[in-house]
Amino acid sequence: MIHNDRRFGFVAVFGATNSGKSTLINHLVGSKVSIVSHKVQTTRRRLLGITIKDQTQICFVDTPGLFIAHHSFDKAMVEAALQAHHEADLSLIIIDGVKPKFNLIEEYAKAIQGHTPIAVVINKIDLIDKTILLTLVDQLKGYFPISEFFFISALKGLGCDALTQYLTTQLPKSVWHYPEDQISDLPLKYLAAEVTREKIYQFLHQELPYAIHVNTDAWEDFKNGDVKITQTLYVERNNQKSIVVGHQGKMLKMIGQTARLELGKILERKVHLNIHIKVDENWRTKKSILEQYGFA
Repeated sequence: MIHNDRRFGFVAVFGATNSGKSTLINHLVGSKVSIVSHKVQTTRRRLLGITIKDQTQICFVDTPGLFIAHHSFDKAMVEAALQAHHEADLSLIIIDGVKPKFNLIEEYAKAIQGHTPIAVVINKIDLIDKTILLTLVDQLKGYFPISEFFFISALKGLGCDALTQYLTTQLPKSVWHYPEDQISDLPLKYLAAEVTREKIYQFLHQELPYAIHVNTDAWEDFKNGDVKITQTLYVERNNQKSIVVGHQGKMLKMIGQTARLELGKILERKVHLNIHIKVDENWRTKKSILEQYGFA
């Protein structure tokens, strides 16, 4: 059966690190498809979150946030973010209303304008005085010659319905490209690694989480419905390994337990999670790892 009134499109979601991009996409999709942390540089690759609103299938592309890159791995993340608009029908610029980073906003404006329609989304409005919000809108109009501004709290869901409704009118008429029950393009092995990495960001502090990569090595399904997941956690130095393991192995155990519980909720089945640690000072430059994030 052909649905002539259906719409489909890709929406690239841009924003400085910690602006709330992943929180917003998870809320709109209705399930976790991107990890969330109060630390910056959490999203490392372009992720696809898929949702259906009325007759429109919307595919959100969650991009790495902009930051000053030093390693080749980090530079690839920034380049991936800036190039995402090439595959999109519309771009959303997410602005942290509490701490707008105008230097990065300018970078996005230069990269995207003229390529796709743009809507500006000011996040965390529940934390902003209305007078400050109006001033912020006036400032942003200097970067984006458009009138589509949306005011939301991604964490609380405020204003998100109006944003979604807007998208259903802007995306082109087309057949849907994904099954109705698909919410992401992430393989489950990658999602499992991302959940573990989220817990590392939660429990470890300062710069250490950025020196860590998680890889899902094996996935074994059992007849009773359980699943066994084996992962390797890569660090760059031996002293980092000691920190991750923690006193008497307590830190690694806490990371593993919380990741296992979260994965159990997502997969709706019992999860057995085994995590091993490997020291590899050059993991950021390995082609196999860069390929996992789509950087090679």
